[in-house]
Amino acid sequence: MEIYLVRHTTPDVVPGTCYGQSDVDVTETFLAEFDGLHPKLRHLQQPLIFSSPLQRCFKLATSVAATYSPQILVSRMPG
Repeated sequence: MEIYLVRHTTPDVVPGTCYGQSDVDVTETFLAEFDGLHPKLRHLQQPLIFSSPLQRCFKLATSVAATYSPQILVSRMPG
């Protein structure tokens, strides 16, 4: 089994802002950043994707899922 960890794309916050668990959106560069990631994951077949429910993470997870049509499992945030 191989495990790949992928960080979310650029969050839509002022640079230097500590956004922690805040549910912030992604910037307008999202599609370009996803296009840069896609070739690195192209070799995967039917990946199982786990994602935080925060929109900056879930948007990337659903974009990857739309490419590969896998099942998406969303982790729950503590609290």
